Amino acid sequence: MKALLDMKDEMAFDLIQKPLGTLDILMYLSRKGTSDIKSIRDELGICKKSFYSATDRLKSLGLVCEEKRTGWPTRVFYQLTYKGEEAVRHLVPFEEMLVESVEAQREELEDLESGRKTPKKNLRMLELMRNLQEASFDLGEWDETLLLSAKAVELASSLEDDWNLSHAYRHAGLVYQKRNDVSNARENLDKSIEISTRTEDWDGASEDHYVLGALYERTGDLQNAIVHYKKSMGYSMSADWKIGEARARLGFGRILGRRGKTEESLREIEQAVKEFEKLDAIHELARAYGDLGATTFGFDTKKALGFFEKSIQVARRTGEIRMRAFGLSNAAACYITKGDIKKALECLGEAENIFNDLDEKPKIASIYIHRGCIHRMQRSWRASEESFRKSIRISEEADAKCHLGDALLEFGRMLSDKGERGESKSVLQRALGIFKELESERKIAMTKEALESLSSR
Repeated sequence: MKALLDMKDEMAFDLIQKPLGTLDILMYLSRKGTSDIKSIRDELGICKKSFYSATDRLKSLGLVCEEKRTGWPTRVFYQLTYKGEEAVRHLVPFEEMLVESVEAQREELEDLESGRKTPKKNLRMLELMRNLQEASFDLGEWDETLLLSAKAVELASSLEDDWNLSHAYRHAGLVYQKRNDVSNARENLDKSIEISTRTEDWDGASEDHYVLGALYERTGDLQNAIVHYKKSMGYSMSADWKIGEARARLGFGRILGRRGKTEESLREIEQAVKEFEKLDAIHELARAYGDLGATTFGFDTKKALGFFEKSIQVARRTGEIRMRAFGLSNAAACYITKGDIKKALECLGEAENIFNDLDEKPKIASIYIHRGCIHRMQRSWRASEESFRKSIRISEEADAKCHLGDALLEFGRMLSDKGERGESKSVLQRALGIFKELESERKIAMTKEALESLSSR
């Protein structure tokens, strides 16, 4: 029993470190058996640098072994060890492993920081800081992520370690991006981009530009979002990083959906989802299924709910707390449309707790939109108005234009139902102005329809 627990602990450490592709390679070898480098890289779409980083980690844990076969050219094959096969059979939910393993790594880092520094210890400290930045971010501990990033910047700078320095700036940028802090996100990501491009770390540069694209998408600057998604795709192609390319395609698809180009959006997102499924890129699928559900929602609520439920399921398996909350919030919208208020409120309650813990203001605003819609259905006008006004206030504070437009549209509809046509018209006209700025054709049409219905009464 102790041997199994020890094996789980080591597996947990590996999943925290998460060199890109580690889990993908492990699961690939479980399915395919002994495979050569070219086959693994071609099917998983992993760039050379990430491949060797991941396989080195798997070998160090004793989960994978390497075999060189004679001939010209010499071919290198990988296969699971017995311990690797056991690891695959006994994988436990990632979130639980993350929590257990983070504490152990934090204790080790504290011991190293308090002791005498040596070159070997400095390298281990950087490795632990890198692992813990990723783990803390996944667990929603963003203040801790920023603290670790600052420590890593200081140590990596003193050692002139560009790769770890870029990684630290990138994770700080990720936190600021989630908080809609454009200035700090841009400052950190620009530093990471400078290092990544100077050192020809193309997959790193791709990730930096993707995060910037997502930042501008969140704040409603869709044109700048497109610019950075294009750059992300270009760098992914330079790195032969198919996951990065599919991720950028997903971003394009979301923007097309926001602009009302549903068919084009669906085509791009479906292509990205197929690529992720083909590559067994499990850490990308929660978002991808969620995006597919959001695009489908406008014309097939039942199908959309299926995608959101898949997103939630994957997010629970991978421990992605934030993506689980996204799926729950979106599933709630489907249940509201179906009239299943009890189920909608259950989803909203769980999602709201997570978003509050993460201080995800735009998504907290969306929770209040959903609650406002539920109260509107129940004709609880005061409660509905309070929810919409909270959503509007939070969206304005977070500069979340997409959420602000949605809140105003639904608030205007509620006021219309309540019979307050004058105020409804004013609110809807403001929503229309925002959707025009965002070039959201579908939302423009919906708002115009609501305004026309006012005139016909």
